[in-house]
Amino acid sequence: MSRTRFLARFTPAELIAARELAKTDVVVDLFWMQLLAADVIDLTYQPVIDGVRYLVGKLPGFDQARADAILGVTP
Repeated sequence: MSRTRFLARFTPAELIAARELAKTDVVVDLFWMQLLAADVIDLTYQPVIDGVRYLVGKLPGFDQARADAILGVTP
């Protein structure tokens, strides 16, 4: 999917929190840089999965269920 469509899966509050976290967390910063450099986001690509799951517990209200929803994982 396009980078724009992928980022639209996050709430504005989640995107803002991730941008703020990227200032102090090098893993989030690297994930963010890779997202912005990509034209297409593959939800089955392991670094994308790892990056989204890394955010669990680091963003306010961002839990495993929310990560799964962003990744399109159905229970």
